Amino acid sequence: MNRREVLGGMIGVAGTMTLMRSSLSASIPQGMSDSSYFMPNFALPLQDKSKGEPPKTGFDVDPVKITPVAGHVHVLTGPGGNIGVLPGKDGVLLVDNGVPGRTKDIADGVTSASQQPITIVVNTHWHGDHTGGNEYIAKAGGRIIAHQNCRQRLAHDQFIDFFQRKVAASPMGALPVATFNDQATLYHGDESLVMTSVAPAHTDGDIFIHFQNANVLHAGDLFFANIYPFIDYSTRGWIGGMVQAADKMLATIDAQTKIIPGHGGPIAIRDDLKAARDMMATVGERIGMSIKAGHSLEETVASKPTKEFDSKFGKGFFGPDKFAELVYKGLVAHSKSG
Repeated sequence: MNRREVLGGMIGVAGTMTLMRSSLSASIPQGMSDSSYFMPNFALPLQDKSKGEPPKTGFDVDPVKITPVAGHVHVLTGPGGNIGVLPGKDGVLLVDNGVPGRTKDIADGVTSASQQPITIVVNTHWHGDHTGGNEYIAKAGGRIIAHQNCRQRLAHDQFIDFFQRKVAASPMGALPVATFNDQATLYHGDESLVMTSVAPAHTDGDIFIHFQNANVLHAGDLFFANIYPFIDYSTRGWIGGMVQAADKMLATIDAQTKIIPGHGGPIAIRDDLKAARDMMATVGERIGMSIKAGHSLEETVASKPTKEFDSKFGKGFFGPDKFAELVYKGLVAHSKSG
């Protein structure tokens, strides 16, 4: 087992965590600058041109839904990546917190599982469809935990090459206040959460969280269920790392484990994760061989390296050609980074 690290200043006697409790106010602002978060065009934009409104995506308008998973763990879907919800006597723990502007909707949705305030947030990585509520939850008294690289990415301007999008640094109040680099254990209510980092995969600051008593895994964006994944090669993600991360998660869980993917699902099982892992391994190998053979991006995409997987995975954020392009560019970027 990897070394477990103490979350400095946040874990008290016997490893329990005590946090300031404060409810989210009904007056939480709904707006935040689009430049302050990452939310790719994952859903069909909606726009009332007669009113001059900016385009919206499904994350802006999809209804909040909360679903029991196992034990006391729930999953909340709609306003961004899938959110893990764990009520406890000292408040509610969230794994991720959706896009900016929908924090009030998320807080209202959480009340169906618990009337306690949100006191802890674990960020699985830095993207704004998972961290958009950090600032407002922190202002309401919640504490944020993440991998050290997640905090570093949030603290500085970023650029997502695949979407040609600049992402401004988050304000100080949105940054995690406790970080770790390898593995850490967090105790909340009667649940033990083992938070484990991986080598660069979706980004260079990904973690997955195993709720040990409930036997639930929150995979963050290391796992997109039944859809082709986004892999952020601008922050050192690459498909080989995604395969390695899947192997690490598969070694952690068993056939009874319920899995919350970052997108898709919202509840999956080990076989679903294994299918995604095998798809990525095959596609990555094919495109890697095409690159070594000197084939251009256009030639590689035209060869249809995903063809037998398209009926299962090709109806999500990315169609087959876009996914092949993403993998190609990610492998090239990875080879250049050494």
